[in-house]
Amino acid sequence: VGLASVDPEAGRINWIFHTQDSVLARPVVGADSTVYFGAYDSNFYALNPDGSERWRYLTDGKIASGAIIGNEGEVIFVSTDHHCHALHPNGAVKWKVDLGSGFGHVRAPALAPDGSIIVGAGTNVLALTPEGNLQW
Repeated sequence: VGLASVDPEAGRINWIFHTQDSVLARPVVGADSTVYFGAYDSNFYALNPDGSERWRYLTDGKIASGAIIGNEGEVIFVSTDHHCHALHPNGAVKWKVDLGSGFGHVRAPALAPDGSIIVGAGTNVLALTPEGNLQW
């Protein structure tokens, strides 16, 4: 269980990083080639380009959807703990927003042109400012 990097030209595996549970979320790559992804083990991971762990951040819920990179290089994702999390590239928390459990399943965030974070939650769509405040 984990994430693998594959060389598409050579058709070989570059590295495999093992997690404690499934990885369902697509990874995203930062400007410095850091690989970010969440796993069903409730951890959000940052890996160096060689596949070694840079840091991990434990949430209170499984992570099943992909992350985005914000305009300031922060990585933004949601977990089944009904929170939207924003982490600085070094793993420090920028903000954490409680989206409430009344919205149902929370979907992967998207980045709007103005830097707002758009999150689908159940049948609702929410917008957060780049600072993590509820916009609408």
